[in-house]
Amino acid sequence: MTLHRSTPSTSTILLLILALGGIVFLKQPTVASAQSEPGTTYAQNVLLNSQFKSVDYGAATTVRCWNAGQSSGGCDGGTFFANRWRSKVAKPGTEATLSTNSGHSGGVDVNLSTKEADYIYLRQSIPGIEQFIGETLTMRVELDNASDGLQYDIYVNARFNKNDDDGRTNVEDSMQLPLSTSSQVIYQTLDLTGSTLTDNNPELDASNSLEAAFRIYAPTSMNASVSIKNISIYHGTGRQGTSFSDPSYEAAQLAQWYETSEYVTPTGGLGNQRGQKRAFFPFVAEKRLGSDYRLSFSDATGQSGVVSGYTASGTRIDGVQPTAISKTSKGFVVVLNDTDLVGFGASWVADGET
Repeated sequence: MTLHRSTPSTSTILLLILALGGIVFLKQPTVASAQSEPGTTYAQNVLLNSQFKSVDYGAATTVRCWNAGQSSGGCDGGTFFANRWRSKVAKPGTEATLSTNSGHSGGVDVNLSTKEADYIYLRQSIPGIEQFIGETLTMRVELDNASDGLQYDIYVNARFNKNDDDGRTNVEDSMQLPLSTSSQVIYQTLDLTGSTLTDNNPELDASNSLEAAFRIYAPTSMNASVSIKNISIYHGTGRQGTSFSDPSYEAAQLAQWYETSEYVTPTGGLGNQRGQKRAFFPFVAEKRLGSDYRLSFSDATGQSGVVSGYTASGTRIDGVQPTAISKTSKGFVVVLNDTDLVGFGASWVADGET
């Protein structure tokens, strides 16, 4: 372990400190969100991150299927390229790169290479199937610069059993239609009024959802590209303008699935006596799947799987291995046995994307 002499920041003062053996509550990190522009109004949009502007997976993501004889086999089962958005392809030799744009307008550029006819899916699962019973929805897709020959279709089904494709209720599987090589806005009505989507099909968990996919189709072997600006779904029919969600509301909704923090530094308060010490790191948003999320954490130097500790004199000790970690939907607890440290610090990622 490496010793560092430092004084923890007073701006991250503990909200509640209990003595030996108690729990320390650290200041909650904040969720960054864009400010609404003056006069902006927001259509009701059931999708999150419609412009692909919230990205915790890197600016570029590659999805592929492997050819026979390559070092790995099979197809990527569904890779996240932006928060709440997965992508996949289906045929051997297909590879696609999705590059998100960080500018004000957002969007994602898709570059696709196929050896035979194949789709690339851009899909999102919307929890709460019951809210759509008897509804009519409209999917709106705004795109640009599609390569000549590319086609599209729209595919929506209800995931009542996430482990059983045969148990999914089909909602929409549209015809394959050509994409325009210039700017284009696509509208597709999703009619759930006469489907078998009823409240007799219980929502087993948050993975049992309405799964909506915009699919780009290459009808033959080709190298192609398209820029997608926005995918939204709103209630009712008719044509609307670009559909947004309120930025602050959307940031809070996204944090239910995926949340990151900066390094949180406690100021002490666990007492000098040697013994078991605990610290609670709270989340900004309660996690949608309860404690069923993937947690990673690191100390002040970025070393994974450990935390930083503080002595009574203010010395920071990095590389402290917790005795145990306990997860809840609202945060996690770091436990360290037989120690005289008076505080802990860490940064973390809580990933519950499905």
